[in-house]
Amino acid sequence: SAATAEAVAHACTLDPRLTVLPIEDKGLKITWRQDMGQVAEGMSLRQIYLTDNILLAETPDGTLFYFAADTGVWTASTSMKGSLVVPPAFEGGNLYALGARGLLVIEAATGLVLNRVPPRHPVVCGPVPYNNSLMLGGGNGKILRLSLEDMRHLWITSIGGPVNTKPIVAGDVVYAVGQQGRLVALDAETGEELWSFEPRKPSELISGIAADQGFLYVGDNRGYVYCVLAGEGIVAWRYPAGSPVHRAPAVVKDRLLVFTYE
Repeated sequence: SAATAEAVAHACTLDPRLTVLPIEDKGLKITWRQDMGQVAEGMSLRQIYLTDNILLAETPDGTLFYFAADTGVWTASTSMKGSLVVPPAFEGGNLYALGARGLLVIEAATGLVLNRVPPRHPVVCGPVPYNNSLMLGGGNGKILRLSLEDMRHLWITSIGGPVNTKPIVAGDVVYAVGQQGRLVALDAETGEELWSFEPRKPSELISGIAADQGFLYVGDNRGYVYCVLAGEGIVAWRYPAGSPVHRAPAVVKDRLLVFTYE
């Protein structure tokens, strides 16, 4: 809905450094509306995504509609002939969308498909841009770095379990969690493993990762949150949140927000 889209756009532009969030002072305001029934010729919405200053609306038939996030103006559309399997990434004016037919390289300003790369890697989480490349996490337990210039594989590294949560890149290091419960740090240029951390059984890391000021935050299936030194993989502290950690923690100002199944 327009209200949902506006709320998502507003929430994503909040500055976490603000002492008082604007939402507390002003509440939610409708800044623009868009009649998707007219734009999409009666089609319902499957999902919306916010990337850069573009709000993407996806319909069940595999069409992407592009709207300026600040004004709601419809700027372009793309027929993918298949639904997105993970949230898209935006880099250098192009949109990188992964569907059942592979990776689409789309010019964001026009919606024109510039390239279509056949699927060669079982990607199960959103792509992460890095230095004219994409980091892709796979259900086969491997992380792939894909060049955006010629779409060749720069490196592939196994981390020992399906990568179901989105890796993150901080500096020149890729951090990822495999389903077997390992947190791994990889050199972003070469794919070489720098260190790994795995809690004692029966604990297994299951959440995504947050990074802030040299620390990593990740949660496990027993409800513990770990603060790990990003440079060495050493645990600085562990906190019992009381329930399995549902997704990646979030750092807002000097607070850590943790989402649990309860």
